[in-house]
Amino acid sequence: KRNFQKQILDFGMRILDLRYSVHFKLIERSDST
Repeated sequence: KRNFQKQILDFGMRILDLRYSVHFKLIERSDST
């Protein structure tokens, strides 16, 4: 059960990191326009 929780946490962190990088790229793109 504990291992499963860790997997969910890792998955969530990965999604957050992905969303953050995409958000940052969008800001950079609109900034240069």
